[in-house]
Amino acid sequence: MRESDSVTPIALEGLAFQFFARLHRRRLRSVRIDGEPAWLQRVREYLHDNFNQAIRLRDLAAEAGVHPDHASRAFIQAYGESFGSYLRRIRIESARAYLRSTALPISEIAYRCGISDQSHLTRVFKRVSGTTPAEYRASGTTKRG
Repeated sequence: MRESDSVTPIALEGLAFQFFARLHRRRLRSVRIDGEPAWLQRVREYLHDNFNQAIRLRDLAAEAGVHPDHASRAFIQAYGESFGSYLRRIRIESARAYLRSTALPISEIAYRCGISDQSHLTRVFKRVSGTTPAEYRASGTTKRG
């Protein structure tokens, strides 16, 4: 940059774009929506939209531009439970809805909810709800555990 030539204006423009892009990224990370960082709200929305897929905290943190340890602590502080517990709860709530409203086999419900198989769904469902998916469906109940 010490010597001005025909490329100098393009180089300066490129540096200016980099500078403004960094400023914008910092602002996006720090903007708070309803008292929580915007990145954390995006993570939570992603979980709700993609709960039936394999999701790792490491990938979510990278997408949000924060360290996984920071993401984990911030998630617990904001929502009162760990990332894994929150995701499990969303999956079980979805399974309950399927059990109440469809005649799908429990194995299919497990698949649709992002749970590896019927036996895993049964174990987690019973631990959370106090009843198995089959018992829950048979009771016709809408209670939440």
